[in-house]
Amino acid sequence: MAKEFKRDLVQLAKKAPHLFVHPLKNNLKGYMDCHILNDLVLIYKIEQQCLKLIRLNTHSEVFA
Repeated sequence: MAKEFKRDLVQLAKKAPHLFVHPLKNNLKGYMDCHILNDLVLIYKIEQQCLKLIRLNTHSEVFA
């Protein structure tokens, strides 16, 4: 599932560049950030073919 999620997310990001998928830094290093909507952020991590959904919230709530 993780492999498919990553592939689908890359394809979706090509069609919708506003998603802005990128790796995070500092205390969230190792996690990825995807802006699903303008102010809706998904934090996730892929480890050993396992997709871990960490947090889904507004940008201000995630990074407060």
